[in-house]
Amino acid sequence: MNSFRIKNIKSFLDSGDIKIKPITILVGQNSCGKSSLLRFPAVLAQTANYVGSNPPISFFGENVDYGNFEDVVFGKTGNEISFSLSYNVDITGNTRISTDIGGSRVFVGSRNIIGKATEPIIKNATIEVVIRRIGKSIKVRQVDVSVENTPISSLRWNDEKKGYSLLLLSMYENNEFVEVREVIEFARDDVTFEKFFPIYECDVLKAITTTYGIKISPDRRRTVSKYIFMRSRLNDVPIDKELSEEEIRIARIHSVFDFSAEIMTSLYTSFNIESKNRISYIGPFRQNPDRIYRNSETIKGRVGSKGENVGDILARAYQVEDKALYKKISRFITEYFGYELNIHDLGNNYFQLMLKDKNGIESNLIDVGFGISQVLPIISEVCVSSLRKNKHLALEINNLLLVEQPELHLHPAAQAKLATLFEMCVSANKNARFIIETHSEHLISKLQVLIADETCPLTSDMVQILYVDKNEEGCAFIEEMKIKENGKFEKEWPTGFFDQGYSLSKQLMKASSKRGKN
Repeated sequence: MNSFRIKNIKSFLDSGDIKIKPITILVGQNSCGKSSLLRFPAVLAQTANYVGSNPPISFFGENVDYGNFEDVVFGKTGNEISFSLSYNVDITGNTRISTDIGGSRVFVGSRNIIGKATEPIIKNATIEVVIRRIGKSIKVRQVDVSVENTPISSLRWNDEKKGYSLLLLSMYENNEFVEVREVIEFARDDVTFEKFFPIYECDVLKAITTTYGIKISPDRRRTVSKYIFMRSRLNDVPIDKELSEEEIRIARIHSVFDFSAEIMTSLYTSFNIESKNRISYIGPFRQNPDRIYRNSETIKGRVGSKGENVGDILARAYQVEDKALYKKISRFITEYFGYELNIHDLGNNYFQLMLKDKNGIESNLIDVGFGISQVLPIISEVCVSSLRKNKHLALEINNLLLVEQPELHLHPAAQAKLATLFEMCVSANKNARFIIETHSEHLISKLQVLIADETCPLTSDMVQILYVDKNEEGCAFIEEMKIKENGKFEKEWPTGFFDQGYSLSKQLMKASSKRGKN
């Protein structure tokens, strides 16, 4: 996912595009909207993994409880929300080739040539979804698709006709976007949804001819269908001279529909792959450690939103699966927290997580202190992400880790070390990305130091700091605090964050001076 945007959701009338960089930090006062923003990709992940009936979006699931619809909609009033997602898609096979015949543009083939390799054409595609509550259910009201800011299609519910209208707006032909203006009317049951992605369960050629009031005999339908089929799969398809101008137009509309549907399919594929497999969420309250763990003998790919799977992941990495992962987690704990991680096998699938200090004294994780146990799931998930490789997909799908308040129960020096942990991950794995909600000045200050350090691979372009606040009407807004190459901010921070230490120092000096006079 390149970016996302939410409208009329929680405290945001419009968040604007939230670009996802290697490290995105969300800061601001309490109850200003930071968590709502960070948790939205987690909502997408649980939507993709939802099993059962087919809601367009799952506000409640294994990751987060985002609330009921009335809790989600801005101001808890109204009945409509919207959001958009952007992904890189390859439109190589969707590029049409056309020619002019008798003053009309006619498609003669596609760029996808069977048996011949072609250079990929990667474009940024965006899907924007409008969802409305109708009674006790929520339905997709509108789905807009654009590529590189060029509108491609818009599927809209028509109250009067009780069906969906698909507006076809542009397509990609002869290596450029070309504006088109066509529409296809679908009956209510012609369009179903997989999550919030439309599926056209009907004879599209029939829908086109019905929309334009054109009657085609069965024999002519076969001729037109064959031409459409051949044109969409081969390059330089000869024009069927038997086709009438009306039939050629029908074929062209169908080709524009095919282009739109293929872009939608690419978006759906990207959404599914990333949301099901590449988004992790760790909440602000990690599970307390156990004195004794039981190896469940099931493969856990994620530590879980509360860190509940960290024991299984460490045990499996230590015993059979991934010694490199175990060593990496242990090395980081040793280097930055001064403990050596050990696992005691108690037999019968029971084990203990132990930490040995610099004096050689070994203690159970539960006895060492709350801070280490709270940060261990984050360290484990980061190390899992930094080692994960993707060798099976034509396009690289990024790993996105969402972390709320990683600094909880950590002293200032340890909070600063978290910045090194995140830098280590994005430097080791170019696909790893973080969205982090924090109140820690120390974490942010350490990121500044790393950016300013010429020996560190972290650059200012890899980090964005988003300050979230509310205006007097209670509407959340976002201000980016840009960092220069020297690690300093381009402008002063809004009142209430980095200035608190200075403000308290002034108050102390004033109070001390007054006490001295008395």
